[in-house]
This record gives sequence, C-alpha cells and structure tokens, in this order.
Amino acid sequence: MEHKNEYAVVTGGTSGIGYELAKLLAKDGYNLIISARNVDDLEKISKELKQTYHVEVLVISKDLFDPENAFALYNEIKEKGIQVDILINDQVRVSTVCSPTRISGKN
Repeated sequence: MEHKNEYAVVTGGTSGIGYELAKLLAKDGYNLIISARNVDDLEKISKELKQTYHVEVLVISKDLFDPENAFALYNEIKEKGIQVDILINDQVRVSTVCSPTRISGKN
C-alpha cells in the first residue's frame, strides 16, 4: 500500500524498535520525519531509507528527554506545513518518576 502524501514521525528512529518501525513505514510508502539526538546517525539512516524505499525523509535532531524539545519538534514540523498521519514515540527513558511502583502507589 502506498502512502505517498502521508507522513509518519518516528522519534528514536535511528536504532532498535524505532529504526525497525521506520523501515516498515518507509516500505509501506510513508514519508518520514525521524528524530533522535545524534545528527550523524540521523543523516546515515535518512540516506539509507531514501535510497532503499524512495521516500522523503526529514531529520530533526532533538533530545526529547528535555520536555521543551517535544514542543520544539512539534513547532518545527508545524512550521514546515506537514500534516502528521502517524506518530511513534520511541525516544523515551524510564526514570524513577515513571517506575511501576510510583505509578501504582506501591513502594
């Protein structure tokens, strides 16, 4: 199925699950916006996905561990006039704030 005019955002799209999901989306014809912290990794993956799947790939380097950067990512995409059809947030970290014991209230 081709999705030539549709965009998917994949944060953490340069390694692991995010990278694999970015490849699957590109294979299905989605244009991609990939975000991660390392610009060199982003450029390398962008080139690979463009050559292999012939989709557009926009790279945006953001460290989403800083909550303000999530807003900056959103604003940068909005300023480019891109409508996002799929969002996959794979750039996350587990901290004591989000641990299962803190969420459940059990220590």
